[in-house]
Amino acid sequence: MATQEHTNNNGDYTSVSIEDNDDDEALANSMEARLYDDSPLSAKCCIFRIPDVFRRHNEKVYEPDVIAIGPFHHRKPSLQPMEIVKKWYLRTLLSRLNISMLGLVKGIKEFEKRARDCYQEPIDLDQNEFIEMLIIDGCFLVELFRKETISELRSMDDPIFNMACMHQFLYHDLLLLENQLPWFVLQYLFNMTMENDRKTLSLTELVLKFYQTYFSLINHTKSTPRLDEENLHIVDLIRNVLISSFPGVESDEMPEKPQLIPCITELMEAGVKFTKRSSDNLLDIVFTRYTSCFVILGSDFVSNFGQKSSYITNSNIMLEFYYDRLWIISVSNVVLKML
Repeated sequence: MATQEHTNNNGDYTSVSIEDNDDDEALANSMEARLYDDSPLSAKCCIFRIPDVFRRHNEKVYEPDVIAIGPFHHRKPSLQPMEIVKKWYLRTLLSRLNISMLGLVKGIKEFEKRARDCYQEPIDLDQNEFIEMLIIDGCFLVELFRKETISELRSMDDPIFNMACMHQFLYHDLLLLENQLPWFVLQYLFNMTMENDRKTLSLTELVLKFYQTYFSLINHTKSTPRLDEENLHIVDLIRNVLISSFPGVESDEMPEKPQLIPCITELMEAGVKFTKRSSDNLLDIVFTRYTSCFVILGSDFVSNFGQKSSYITNSNIMLEFYYDRLWIISVSNVVLKML
């Protein structure tokens, strides 16, 4: 609102208020132009940033040590040395199979919009950079998982298999929720680079065999159609396998209200008794009227599992924290209560 002053015939001052419609209209137009037509979070989103409220307790748990997979850590300076290894893996893959880069580019380009929608925030990479990242990172993972199972694919100068520490770093980095590629991208690249004259396991089976040697809870690698079709990414695959070994977790109905189970210490203080039973399944728990029978973790297993499971535990919790479809309490939550 603007005010103007003027004098009348008697020399007296008067003030007149004038609505500044032009300024109001400009503000309204400016505000409307800055509104969003689409939701800031796609319904297909499944790869998230870790909230600061979780990160502040131990930020390093959520950060990759040696390799960036996907866009969130793509430009991190400390991870650039592995970019050379990833590009070398892609070169050897193309040379071995006589596949054209053009074919991969055209194929992945069809997935660009769908892949971008999987990430929680807009990706600061143009179309070419994003497609290049998907191809380089995806082909590295596919080739890594194949080499883990098919030893003749490894070369004498392969730094991943010649350096004992590399697997330890990769086990950690590839199970970080921020460090993921959409499963459908991996599956497409796996299919595109499959050797017709070589019988091979499915991508799901290769990933599980990669982790089976390290993560002892994964004690089976039998692929099922459901696991192949419904994975969101590698973290989701591991989670699906861990909970699928526990009978009775599959259900199409959502629970009315999740109920949290107190930790073992609290249950024991309340008078609940626990008995050790022999089983390979950590979730194979039997409840009786007087006794709860758990698979008790040995001291050696606990000491090793504490380090090995921190990243899969945190990644699973974050995945369930964000993704309300995954309502089943996973093995990670149970392990947290038991350790």
